[in-house]
Amino acid sequence: METRDQCWKWGILYINSNDPALFVAKRYGIGYTLNFGNHWSWAIVLLILFVIILPFSVPVFLILEIKHRLIG
Repeated sequence: METRDQCWKWGILYINSNDPALFVAKRYGIGYTLNFGNHWSWAIVLLILFVIILPFSVPVFLILEIKHRLIG
């Protein structure tokens, strides 16, 4: 069984599939981080990426649609 210190990869990522907690206290400093051994943490990461990428992708699709209607 791994100790809590062995679950920290590169000192910043906490990966422990035996720990059911989704959020864990940061190793250094104040705050919390995700337990990447918990499958729900990956859903949170994907949701955050979706929220970041969506505002940039909508204008691209609109420009392509306008271009398609003007040419075709």
